[in-house]
Amino acid sequence: MKLLVVDKDPGIVKYMDALLIHWGYQVVSLCFLGEQTAANVFEQVKLQKFDVALVDNFKMPPLLGADLPAQIKRLSPATKIIIMDVAPVSPAVAGALQREGVDFQRLLLPFERIELIFAGIFCIPRN
Repeated sequence: MKLLVVDKDPGIVKYMDALLIHWGYQVVSLCFLGEQTAANVFEQVKLQKFDVALVDNFKMPPLLGADLPAQIKRLSPATKIIIMDVAPVSPAVAGALQREGVDFQRLLLPFERIELIFAGIFCIPRN
């Protein structure tokens, strides 16, 4: 099982990386720093098959709201999307994702329920 983690907060990236590796997943983690990181994310999605992408609900240029998950889904339709944030996904972002045909699950901070989300909603067994 291969997971992609993308967030603008280096602490969240390190936490998710350590937690998911501890659980036995293969993880590629990227800290979003702007346009160059967006290109790196898309390159990784083109080069590798990710079962799940856990992405921050970005509100910073060049990607806003639904842009990152929608582009990941276009490049890799089989990749499941989980949007991580401290607040629920806004109706505008949810609507944009729906128009793009992106099904997603949200994961709110703190990440106490992450294993339930993985096991129940996506039926993803841990290794």
